[in-house]
Amino acid sequence: MRISRHGGIGAVLTVLAAGSGQAQGRAPDHWQVVRDPASSAATSAASDSVFFVSMAPGWHVTMGPGAVLFDPRRIADGRFEVEFEFHLFPGSSNAAAGFFVGGRDLSGAGQRYTAFVIRADGSAAVMVRDGARDTARLPWTPVSAIATPSGNATGRNVLRLAMDSAGVHFTVNARPVHSFAHGELALDGHFGLRVGRDVNVHVTRLDLLQRLAPVPAGK
Repeated sequence: MRISRHGGIGAVLTVLAAGSGQAQGRAPDHWQVVRDPASSAATSAASDSVFFVSMAPGWHVTMGPGAVLFDPRRIADGRFEVEFEFHLFPGSSNAAAGFFVGGRDLSGAGQRYTAFVIRADGSAAVMVRDGARDTARLPWTPVSAIATPSGNATGRNVLRLAMDSAGVHFTVNARPVHSFAHGELALDGHFGLRVGRDVNVHVTRLDLLQRLAPVPAGK
């Protein structure tokens, strides 16, 4: 199974970068936005707002609080790959942006997921959220392959999770970042976007490749 958003991005980026405001769009059907608990301490309505719309190709997301955004009808489990392409806009904060897998109880007190994220300072991390606690399975690490925004130019990055017989591998722009042994991370469950406070991104692709063919034992 492949879930994908494709198409040219140049016109969308030109409109947004030109400062014409948040272009017209409508909220994606079925998707849910679950804000971080800390958002309840926001001091103004503006700082607690989330702008999330379908805008071909893909979706545009401008955050007040940090949040996870996902379609509850979609599950990734077993052997799968996720590829996530997005443009990080200038003026974004240095909060995390990327994707998550292994989502459970996302709207409840037992919220759990594993996120692969980058920041505008050119670093990447693998984070596990368990209730109100975040644990860095890969602490923030500088990655030279990360494209950061500069001037009026966005930073385009492709984040990928892939599995093989050796383990689970995370890459940015085809550059290896870190690998884990099978079973080290809880990966089965909902998947979607993880975008931090005051981050502005355009997501062009969120692809799920589910591998169904039988493989030898232990693969």
